[in-house]
Amino acid sequence: MTTGSGAPPKTGWAKLVPELRVSDFVASIEPWRNRLGFALTYQRPEEAFAYLERPEGAQIMLRQRDGKWETAPLEGSAKSSCWTRTAIWSWSRMISVSGRC
Repeated sequence: MTTGSGAPPKTGWAKLVPELRVSDFVASIEPWRNRLGFALTYQRPEEAFAYLERPEGAQIMLRQRDGKWETAPLEGSAKSSCWTRTAIWSWSRMISVSGRC
């Protein structure tokens, strides 16, 4: 089942779109839509995936963490329990960046 317009983004496909893995998919959509002004373009609820866009062309994908396509565990240390990892997708390759907050 898909929701949203089910059509390509109104501003066209961006050349580079970050896909953010989230721990709570349902709770994560609200701030992007209601606080940051993104509109839902496409969603696959059964896969906990959403593609969002802003009117000026910014696009982002959100997906529930499921252990697939994760390049390393998200682990903190005694000094910091906050880690971040961003996977940036383009049509030609994926770049994965990990670091401490």
